[in-house]
Amino acid sequence: MTPIKPTDVNKYLTTIRINFENAYKTQTDEEREILIRSWFAILKDYPKEIVDKAVINAIKYAKFAPRIGDIVEQIEKMQVAYEKSNEELWAELKGVLREVARNVYCFRFTYVEPNGKTQGENARQRVRDIYNGLSAELKEYLRNPNGLIEIAEYTDEKLSYERGRFMRIMPEVKQRAKTRHEVGDQLASLIQGLTAHFTLGCDGTKLLKGD
Repeated sequence: MTPIKPTDVNKYLTTIRINFENAYKTQTDEEREILIRSWFAILKDYPKEIVDKAVINAIKYAKFAPRIGDIVEQIEKMQVAYEKSNEELWAELKGVLREVARNVYCFRFTYVEPNGKTQGENARQRVRDIYNGLSAELKEYLRNPNGLIEIAEYTDEKLSYERGRFMRIMPEVKQRAKTRHEVGDQLASLIQGLTAHFTLGCDGTKLLKGD
């Protein structure tokens, strides 16, 4: 995977300008730099190989000069084509439930194993490892290893009901997982901190706490 550089963005803009007369002509070097930086800020998290293809696709299908949103749309089309379907995600979840249930059964065992930890401690770690190895969408759905443990202990009847709920809300879960990924941990902390400073007024408007 090759990271995007500002020079790559400059090449994309030049390619578009060559194919679409008068596209992205800037008046000053400062304007050009701002344009490059703004595109780079949006594209920098995608591999260069994928962006290269997205730019070509955007030009191929465009009647007018592609905008940055058109390029991102092409990237997302490629991602959707290869992301797991809801059925595949459910199969992935079901595929680990039996192993999780076996480890949950061992939680109460206190025999010390060669690594110095009890069977119960090792079993809990294995469940955490299983959870961490799941697709991002499943981790968003389950929230934490305890959510995985809860479903692993369901009866067949309750698991059948859970499947219906899973299929119903998975589109929302996928969007939430995507948003969390795009926001990143650092910005997420800032957003959470900002949210903590606000409360809802009786009319639904946001107010600073203490007002």
